[in-house]
Amino acid sequence: MIRQLLKLDDSKRYDGKQALNHKWFTKFAPHKDISDEVNRLNDQVLSNLRNYKSVSHLKRKVMNMLIKMANTNEVAVLTQYFKEVDIDGTGKINADELKAIMDKTTIKMTNEEINNVIKQIDEDGQNITYSEFIAAAIDLRSIVTPERVKAIFT
Repeated sequence: MIRQLLKLDDSKRYDGKQALNHKWFTKFAPHKDISDEVNRLNDQVLSNLRNYKSVSHLKRKVMNMLIKMANTNEVAVLTQYFKEVDIDGTGKINADELKAIMDKTTIKMTNEEINNVIKQIDEDGQNITYSEFIAAAIDLRSIVTPERVKAIFT
């Protein structure tokens, strides 16, 4: 496999897919099916969005501060998820886009519920921006550290 990856002629060199399908990988590091994990994440993110309405004003401000303190790696999955939901690429998620992603998950919501979620998350009640999405969707346990809490409240 190494020889195939090091060939100078790129037409004869393995690409990523060929390398991952090589017997070394399939025997010693079999691919796991991540579709269940992705669906679980989708459900968790959408559940967090749905439950954001019950978050107090103070907690929302703290969440926004924590998001600003988080590094790129800590929000990378949610950033990618936001890009997938933002079908038209405007940097905002509207009701139609949110409904389209909801239809692909186990979480079912009516159009009225979706509009209410957007109104609860967005200050204007029209579209969910990137920062609003991250603050509402993130699992705080993944980014809260004693140092960050101290920095916010000192």
